[in-house]
Amino acid sequence: MERDRAAVLTVRSAVSGIIDYREADVLDRRWWRRWRMLINEMATQSDKELLHQLYLYHLALVSNSGLTEESFKSTQQSARDNFEEFVAKVRPWLGRSKEERSKQEGEQFKEDWKQVFGWDLDDREAYDEWEKGMRELERKGAEHSANIGREEYEREKRFTDAKERIRERRARAYRS
Repeated sequence: MERDRAAVLTVRSAVSGIIDYREADVLDRRWWRRWRMLINEMATQSDKELLHQLYLYHLALVSNSGLTEESFKSTQQSARDNFEEFVAKVRPWLGRSKEERSKQEGEQFKEDWKQVFGWDLDDREAYDEWEKGMRELERKGAEHSANIGREEYEREKRFTDAKERIRERRARAYRS
């Protein structure tokens, strides 16, 4: 149940007294509309509180100027760990630990990659083909940059040569 966002928010709405489920009419469309509105607002409030805590986290990191570099890093890590724990409490549907959330984010990334690019990251042949294409694209980009640089150099050289010819003509005209 902890992984189901709607279930968590439903329990929280009952505990906080926002929705009285004794009066629930699950067959009434209006009741469900009201439920959805209240649950969405609870999620928004939860997001707001989470962002406030994130602000406090960042503020704590930069507020102590007396920390040495080592103690700053340890304080930063401690604050990050505390914040991760806070995220787990506010949003249990994302996972209880940082590792769970990271794993879930990794899986979501793989699904998104497959949706966008049309191939699975675990498919070695498709990955090798993609990597080959990226190398070719990188080679073409480097070649294009070299061509642009060469053209710019040649243009600058022609301009410098033209300035020198004009200077020489003026000098001859002045001598004559």
